[in-house]
Amino acid sequence: MRDTQYGLSGVTLVTPDEIRPDTSLAVSEGRIARLEHPGSGPVLDLRDHLVFPGLINAHDHLYGTWWPRIAPTRPYTNVYQWLAEYDQSSILRERGRNSVQDLYEFGMYRNLISGVTTVADSYKRIDGPEFYTRHPIHVLYEYGRTWTVRERTSWGDDIPIEYRRAVRTGQPYITHLAEGVDEETAGEMDVLTEAKALGRNTMIVHGVSLRRRDMQSMADVGASLCWCPASNSYLYGQTANIPALQEAGVNLTLGTDSSLTGGLNLLDEVRTARRVFRNEMDRDPPSRWLVELITTRAAYALMLETERGRIAPGYQADLLVIPDSQSDPYTALVEADPTDIALLICAGVPVYGDPEYRSLFERYSPSFTSVLVSGMQVGRPRAEKLMAGDLLALLDRMSLATGFPIQFPFLPCTRPEQETGRA
Repeated sequence: MRDTQYGLSGVTLVTPDEIRPDTSLAVSEGRIARLEHPGSGPVLDLRDHLVFPGLINAHDHLYGTWWPRIAPTRPYTNVYQWLAEYDQSSILRERGRNSVQDLYEFGMYRNLISGVTTVADSYKRIDGPEFYTRHPIHVLYEYGRTWTVRERTSWGDDIPIEYRRAVRTGQPYITHLAEGVDEETAGEMDVLTEAKALGRNTMIVHGVSLRRRDMQSMADVGASLCWCPASNSYLYGQTANIPALQEAGVNLTLGTDSSLTGGLNLLDEVRTARRVFRNEMDRDPPSRWLVELITTRAAYALMLETERGRIAPGYQADLLVIPDSQSDPYTALVEADPTDIALLICAGVPVYGDPEYRSLFERYSPSFTSVLVSGMQVGRPRAEKLMAGDLLALLDRMSLATGFPIQFPFLPCTRPEQETGRA
């Protein structure tokens, strides 16, 4: 990685803790070096812009990135019914014409265009670290894992072994649990507690049928729940009991799940969460709380709270820049579209943004291309963006392998009229 040494000035820094208007920060060697001063390197004037921590998607299946969604007989009462149909789907054979490497890259771009700089990939260990670290955003791949508690799978060792290893190494222990609306899934927490695998490191994904006593047990030990409202609503017709989880004091975060069942991207998922909360509580959730779900709370759940999810000296320089277009900065992020992202920086390296920041890409990005991104919300125009790597070559390669043009709604990117070159 090239040494990153530059500053941002005139910005409004926004974290769940505070809003700092008209300030500066310095980036050095992939981290935030200091606040209130842009440092000694090149300085970008970002007045009239908001700078957030890079977003964290706490649950995705990068290998599962495909379209359309699979759920021929929904709603289901549990995930095991869905898995039986999923395994027989012709869509999987279609997806399987592509390499594992290309599917992972495809999933990474789905996250990148929604401001994500860290994604937790829920799958078995594919390969060594170089398989995951070659991407322009952080992919969380080392953690304790159990696919479901119903049966042993190839995802990892037995539950106690995976959990103890996670605790020993300071990593999260992640498992799908209580994914359904029936008695079987409602009792799955008993398996976890009997294995002594519920603690601070534990992040439960879904938790749709958790009992109130399970929620309290989670809160008592500092465990987290990753809420996937789009996927849960699509498959089961309901989601986790967020009001009850809040009342118990459980740390909550947000995940997209796979595109085969979940939302289009993390920004879309945030708005789904808002809509579900509104239906449950008859009021909108605070936008600030929604931002917490994808920054500080996500960092806590993934055991990353000392290096990501905030804008502070020593933290990773993972930064999301959008125009200051709302009276409330948190609402501006909740309403943001991929076309609104002015600049996305991961570990100090620009990975997505407007052409006006080309000089930053040329200086610090190993390679990038120009793409045309369509707005994903009604009335949003298309916008030209610079993007790390070569998404267009990936789409061409996958289209050739699959036998039809890859044009999926979660990645609305095409070739601009005149391509620009690489750095």
